[in-house]
Amino acid sequence: MKARPQPKKSVVLLNQRPKAASLPARRISNSPKGVNWRKIGRGAVLIAAIVLIGGLIYGLLGSPYFRASSVSIDGAQLLDANILRQQSETALQGHVWQFWSGNFWLASSKRYCRPLQEYNLVSCRLKRQWPNKLTLKIEEEPVVAIWQENNWYYWVDRFGRVVKQESPNAASAKLYPVIKSRDTLVTERQVAINPDFWPLIIASQTNWLGSVPHNFIFSQQEPNSIQAVLDNQQIIKLTMRESLDNQLRLWQVGQSKFAQQLSQAKVIDLRYGDRIIFQ
Repeated sequence: MKARPQPKKSVVLLNQRPKAASLPARRISNSPKGVNWRKIGRGAVLIAAIVLIGGLIYGLLGSPYFRASSVSIDGAQLLDANILRQQSETALQGHVWQFWSGNFWLASSKRYCRPLQEYNLVSCRLKRQWPNKLTLKIEEEPVVAIWQENNWYYWVDRFGRVVKQESPNAASAKLYPVIKSRDTLVTERQVAINPDFWPLIIASQTNWLGSVPHNFIFSQQEPNSIQAVLDNQQIIKLTMRESLDNQLRLWQVGQSKFAQQLSQAKVIDLRYGDRIIFQ
């Protein structure tokens, strides 16, 4: 009788441990760790660079060789150059901790022209000359007229700002038109008047018909008017509310129709737009 074959049995080990991975053996050295000269070299280079940059910055910004002690003024004509120089040199002063005060490299037009803002300047720019010379090149506002008030001559620019004050004299009167004021209007170096007044005065010196007037009269009783005094002492009344060209054009038309009457008139009034009043 043949024996019956037995079925195969699968055996599972519950507490089977994984085989430990074999690692290459490390060689343990008992010798002391070596000095990293590469790191030391990098550190030395970094320190040297910092010292070099710091020295360069101090040399350029803090060295007396590049430090200006004064400021020159170039272009002053009517304004006092010494006063302008003293004002601009306030920019040389700084706080105690500012070792770069007055430095040639950091000097700018904005910084040195700012103290001169109150003066009548068209332009102001800084010129630097190696190694520590600073010069302000300025251009003054031109004088357009002389305002006469309380026995004084006030030279004024196109904004009515006073440039110069002096006693009345014939030499100055030949240079610019003179406006005689019947009121006291000069205050804080400014003529307190309608700003449209000055363009009219300027236009009268170029657009006038015939001999240009050099004498004018102003009164606060007629704040928008001005009287031009001609060489024959004839008075022409003008208004600031109308362009000078339009008023002179009306006068020209009137002369073509009433030449004899207008030539004999003491006062010609052009302030009413479409008609001329004369006496």
